[in-house]
Amino acid sequence: MSHTLRKSAALLVCILGVAAASGVNAKQLTAAEKQKIVASMDLKDPGSAQFRWLPDDPTQVQYCGWVNAKNGFGGYVGFKQFLALVERDARGTITNSVTAMIMEPEFANASGCRKS
Repeated sequence: MSHTLRKSAALLVCILGVAAASGVNAKQLTAAEKQKIVASMDLKDPGSAQFRWLPDDPTQVQYCGWVNAKNGFGGYVGFKQFLALVERDARGTITNSVTAMIMEPEFANASGCRKS
């Protein structure tokens, strides 16, 4: 096998591995979908919260992400995972976030959410 062919085969394997790991149906959330999730969270200062939005799987009834929010003293507490239970239309677009909760590490590990 030629050097070029081996490099091409290795690149193909890497691309397929990334696609498999990220999920075939994964998509980025729209601004409207993000707003529905934020509105369902119990945050002291939602406007100051920092988010790490992960790719969304439109076949699931949950969405996982990361939030760094302020506590009662006005200080950021560090990024923590959150889990939102969502309703979707036939295309998989989030139409409502029923509830979203910030998870403590011991529960986040058992939630099925991705680590980052």
